[in-house]
Amino acid sequence: MTSSLESCFITTYAGRLSAAMHRPENDPVAVVICCHGMLSSKDSPKYTALGDMLASRGMAVVRFDHAGCGESVRTGGRFSLSGRVRELQEVIRWVRSLPEFSRIPLGLMGSSMGGMEVLIAGGRDPRIGAVVSWAAPSNMLKGFKPSRIFRMAVKVPALFVDSLRHDFLKEMSKTSRVLVIHGAQDELVPVFHARRIFETVSEPKALEIIPEGDHRMIRPEHRQRAHEWTTEWLCRYLAAE
Repeated sequence: MTSSLESCFITTYAGRLSAAMHRPENDPVAVVICCHGMLSSKDSPKYTALGDMLASRGMAVVRFDHAGCGESVRTGGRFSLSGRVRELQEVIRWVRSLPEFSRIPLGLMGSSMGGMEVLIAGGRDPRIGAVVSWAAPSNMLKGFKPSRIFRMAVKVPALFVDSLRHDFLKEMSKTSRVLVIHGAQDELVPVFHARRIFETVSEPKALEIIPEGDHRMIRPEHRQRAHEWTTEWLCRYLAAE
């Protein structure tokens, strides 16, 4: 099955976000929104490859650059997890406003900080049909070295204060149909975060640990495995016949 790729822009409170849309050959059976990590972008190979893979299974995919990342310039708000979740929610509204996507299932996929975003957004919107997180923290403060938390407080104070004010893990408890993927050798986000997320989210849910996997799933065989798990999970809950 062939697919097409088109560029688009989404207006949000934080700025005009650059996005790319994978369209399947025929009418899509579902649409999936992908969220990148803190310093990544929509054009990371993990998202471009996943977009093609999901499109080959009949799903449309929207991947976008958060404000201040990739091709998106921040013109409003400050960088924080709450702010990024708000951007994602506005992207969801934009996607649902398109006639071809208004009546089909919608799923979310995110990696690292983007994984936190989709887990939180999924708990706030019961219409989300499925959620997949890769290498996501369960919170931004606990379980990390004090030096890292100090750097966060100095370099991104809005993110630090936002993380103190909100219990984001509690919000994840409302999210269901969740697949959690993590590398056991993740050098940035220890694997216990994945287990904490898995224990917190609602059924149905699944946890997949890649024994030698790192944070970025840099080895091709690890990334391929994560792509296959992701695709099968989203097909199960979004595109089941």
